[in-house]
Amino acid sequence: MRLSEAASSYLAHRALEALKKGGAQVRNDRIALNQLKKSLARHLERDLRQDQRRMR
Repeated sequence: MRLSEAASSYLAHRALEALKKGGAQVRNDRIALNQLKKSLARHLERDLRQDQRRMR
């Protein structure tokens, strides 16, 4: 599953808000958001590969 840029951005912003609310200190929001988007993409890609293996 691939997320649109809008969906990825939305989820990254919500995750960053939750991290900050939980006490995380973030030096640079832009960099943190970029890293969160990359992490989301990697995990979704991994899940997709696992699902495809199960279907074989």
